[in-house]
Amino acid sequence: MTTRGHDPLSLPHCQAIVCLDIGVDTSTAQSQPMANVFAASAEFERKLIAERTKASHQVRRQRGQRAGQKPLLPDILRYRIAAEVAEGRSLRAIADQLNADLVPTAKGGRWYASTVRHVARSVDLERTLAIAAATQSATDAPEPAAAAEEAAA
Repeated sequence: MTTRGHDPLSLPHCQAIVCLDIGVDTSTAQSQPMANVFAASAEFERKLIAERTKASHQVRRQRGQRAGQKPLLPDILRYRIAAEVAEGRSLRAIADQLNADLVPTAKGGRWYASTVRHVARSVDLERTLAIAAATQSATDAPEPAAAAEEAAA
């Protein structure tokens, strides 16, 4: 664990870290290498979690499923926003109109162009996944003639 070639745990401006449950006290020379081992292990675990999450999301997308949190906004509002974006209205104009109409965001805040863009992309992604799932189902289904021949045999 280094920052610009320095061990951040040994810099003079750092306070000592004492972990009572694992017996590490970075104010002692013996514990500093242990703290580095624990930090490296934590970083390794973080990278493993990221890899597993990425793989899981990829599998879900291949199955035509959404990866991540379900949309919190009502579908009618999401589709309204996507339609207005598709019509060519500016993201800022849509956000301003939603704020003027006192339409709350999913978490009750103000609308911004970036929020409108996110909602529109979410709807586009949903449509793309639905098309991919339908295409996948069509390619996985047996040919009607082949199914009839198998049934007759």
